[in-house]
Amino acid sequence: MRKIASFLLGIVFLACALPAFVLADTTDSTGSTQPTEPTPGLEFDFDYREFSYDYIDITLSKETDSGFFVEYVKIGNTEIPIVDDNTRYITDVYIGDIPPGVYDISLIMNDGTSITTEKEVVRGGELEVDISLKAVDNRLSATVLDNHGRPIAGVEVIFNINNQEFDTGETDENGEVLFSYRLPSDTSGVHCVVEDFEKSFEPGITINYKGAVVWLEEKPHDTTTTSRTGTTTTSTTRTGKTNKPATENKTTPSTSKATLPIITGAGTTGIVGDMIAVNVSFDTGVQKSFDYTAKDIAARARLLMHKDSFKYILGDTASSMMLLLQTSSFEITDHHISAAISGKSKYSLFHADETLRIPLELSMQIVNSTLHIDTPVSLSNTEVTIEMPVPKSMRKTSKYTVTAAAFDENGKLQLFDTTVKDGIMSFKTNGLTPVVILGFAKPSGMGGGGGTPALAVALIIFGILMLGGAVTLLYFFFLRKPVPEPAEQAVSDIPQLPEIDLSSVGDSVDTDDERFKKGVSLGDLLNKSDDDK
Repeated sequence: MRKIASFLLGIVFLACALPAFVLADTTDSTGSTQPTEPTPGLEFDFDYREFSYDYIDITLSKETDSGFFVEYVKIGNTEIPIVDDNTRYITDVYIGDIPPGVYDISLIMNDGTSITTEKEVVRGGELEVDISLKAVDNRLSATVLDNHGRPIAGVEVIFNINNQEFDTGETDENGEVLFSYRLPSDTSGVHCVVEDFEKSFEPGITINYKGAVVWLEEKPHDTTTTSRTGTTTTSTTRTGKTNKPATENKTTPSTSKATLPIITGAGTTGIVGDMIAVNVSFDTGVQKSFDYTAKDIAARARLLMHKDSFKYILGDTASSMMLLLQTSSFEITDHHISAAISGKSKYSLFHADETLRIPLELSMQIVNSTLHIDTPVSLSNTEVTIEMPVPKSMRKTSKYTVTAAAFDENGKLQLFDTTVKDGIMSFKTNGLTPVVILGFAKPSGMGGGGGTPALAVALIIFGILMLGGAVTLLYFFFLRKPVPEPAEQAVSDIPQLPEIDLSSVGDSVDTDDERFKKGVSLGDLLNKSDDDK
């Protein structure tokens, strides 16, 4: 019985002592309790140390409540412990070990809560650019990071194919850009360039980014490229001045169309009345011959086809059509041009040996990226209109007349009626055949407007004046009749003889003579001798 009573008494003492242990655990050694929340409305600001951007001084908006203090400053992912127990001013925070860049800053309190601000910490210096490329649905995607793996937003990325600029894009907040044009079938020349650039911040802090070049396919490391500003970086040419077609007797492409990379366009572009506008793809030889950027050619060249013909070829499929321009290896000679313009008055003043020429192969492709279809299609007996920019070497209308012509395997040319407006040449063709763009050099004195030589105009004016003079002379000397004078005027113009005094005539005169009575006739006076006078 005593044992049971002792056991129950022990349980009672234990139950009474347990709350005391629990309450004792919530107090510190001084008997005070921990604070439960930070100071309400607490904010902060910071400034860089004068003449040095390696230190910042932090100022809180007010004193922290008792028991609260800043344990460390967090800049980006870097945590800087605070040893100063000042509850409002934190000075000499060293940030010199933080890499160049732009960072968020926050204050971490001793209870684990944080205080943030919209103001950012900027560290100046030099960073390197890292580009990664990948194909996404047959389009090129680029991601731009710095050498610390952080994305770079708002940077221009240049999409090149074989050293020629094709497109540009700007990275988003994740450092990514997706170009709109499709990748060519041959991607060996595809690469992207980010040129050197810098970003400036207040108060006078600058971050310099060193540009980079990267290829979609691996390239040798000893190649070089020239940037827009003329500086040289690793890999290949950024974008360069392409050579214009030379004014020679003939133009022969250095390579055949099969070996040149294709720059792929965007496919069907829209509807123009009853016509479907089809975009172009082209090889790099075409771009070099025309001397435009790939973007300019893609924007200004197209094929126009009637919508019925378009629907007949494609039906209801999800495929698209593409006009393909390729450099032709066929040699168009002076003889071919002379034979084509012979007997044509419109071209009688032009000389074959002064004519520029760019031969092209034209074909139509059906493209379906989902089904991996990219195949040519025939357009025989289908009338289409071809538009393309006038090559830069032929753009001066005062110097060249531009015409397109079809040619066959023998070099026989068929000249098209070609119009040029706002730098765009246009011609119609029945089906797609090889064509050559001809730039006929205008003779001296031929203006850029009407195409009539100034000498010929002068000769025509001179001829008109001579003809007018001849007609005038013919009228006055042969066609014009004299006007007859009135009779009275004619008689009055005859000189009158002086009157004869009959009283001076002697008695020997026969007064009965009828002649005397009537007077002396003019004939008698004229026939009298000097002695009779």
